[in-house]
Amino acid sequence: MAGLANLDDRVARINQYYSPRHQFNLWRSSQDGKTWKREQHKKQKYRCANPNCDFVHQEPEYFEVDHIKPIKTHPHLAVDEKNLQLLCPPCNRRKGPSDKEI
Repeated sequence: MAGLANLDDRVARINQYYSPRHQFNLWRSSQDGKTWKREQHKKQKYRCANPNCDFVHQEPEYFEVDHIKPIKTHPHLAVDEKNLQLLCPPCNRRKGPSDKEI
């Protein structure tokens, strides 16, 4: 029985880890997510949210939605718009899945 309980614990941890990411991906591809991206793009004045980056582009498709506080450590903020920003791809890659500042 101990083996089954251990397996159940592992399944629960895996579900907890992936479920917020799945919810975020669904939101990002939804009409609400696309609308947020367009509006955020305008709010950021077509710029990358990294203050040390000069990247500017008129099209929001050139930006990626980034979690200010990562899903891994803050799964409850996966679809909280106050926890999201737009970064250019190089800045998003540099930041990676961490709390570090860009």
